[in-house]
Amino acid sequence: MTKAYVYPGQGAQAVGMGADLLDSPLGKTASEICGFDLVQTMSEGPAELLQSTAYCQPALFLHSALVMEEMEKRGLELDAQFHLGLSLGEYTALYGAGVMSFEDVMSALAVRGQAMQDACDITEGGMVSVIGLDAQTVIDVCDKARGNGVLQAANFNAPGQIVVSGDMQAVERSLALLKEAGARRAMPLKVAGAFHSALMAPAAEKLEECLKKCTFKEGAEKVISNVTAEAHDPSKIIETLVAQITAPVLWSQSIENLIAKGVDSFSEWGTGKILSGLIKRVSKEVNLEQAGSKEDLDKLFAVAE
Repeated sequence: MTKAYVYPGQGAQAVGMGADLLDSPLGKTASEICGFDLVQTMSEGPAELLQSTAYCQPALFLHSALVMEEMEKRGLELDAQFHLGLSLGEYTALYGAGVMSFEDVMSALAVRGQAMQDACDITEGGMVSVIGLDAQTVIDVCDKARGNGVLQAANFNAPGQIVVSGDMQAVERSLALLKEAGARRAMPLKVAGAFHSALMAPAAEKLEECLKKCTFKEGAEKVISNVTAEAHDPSKIIETLVAQITAPVLWSQSIENLIAKGVDSFSEWGTGKILSGLIKRVSKEVNLEQAGSKEDLDKLFAVAE
């Protein structure tokens, strides 16, 4: 069995995430790096605070890291051939593959999350989930609705499921055009701004400065990039991660490429089961498993025995 580990991105967060794993020293380290009590926010909320980009990105990474830590405690081998994550989850993938340390990933996401939140505050933007249209049709609608603003396909999540991102006026113009083009659904998302669009460019410089201080070890070829849907080039990790801020997330293409390489098992570590649902839309033939709690791991460990 050829395995890939997948790690959730923004939107999966919820108050209580990782509750039974948060007594780890990793929680204290994370809070110290972030400069706020991340553990308390994950445990108690409020939900509005956890929805903030600056809080949810470190929180989602911490939860996934805690699951992997618990797995190691139980003697469950972290033996995937590939790692990939959705947006911020790509940093978790670099951690899971041993390319980045916990401290470096947490530092990078603390900067990334705040910088993206700051970019959201500069220009009002939004995102729309589009169901039932092919990629080229969505791109064509973006071209028509963009005007003098910003509008682009931002997340290729699964066949027939694409997210559009841009400034609010362009987003609003796109809604009627998407439905005219035959979309079964075009639903505005409750997000802070236009992620993975040119409106996030102000965050890129701050992120690059932070990443230049990080150490990258061997193993990047096991991590799939959101930008290219292929394995990271070890010589271009920083460049690719910076580009990811404004580039579309090629999730569906990444899964298709891994399946073509022989991957037949995907394990989702962390909050929720969103990625497993997206993978199932790409292929119903692959094995899927998820774990975000000790109870989940109890079941997996029983199977392993």
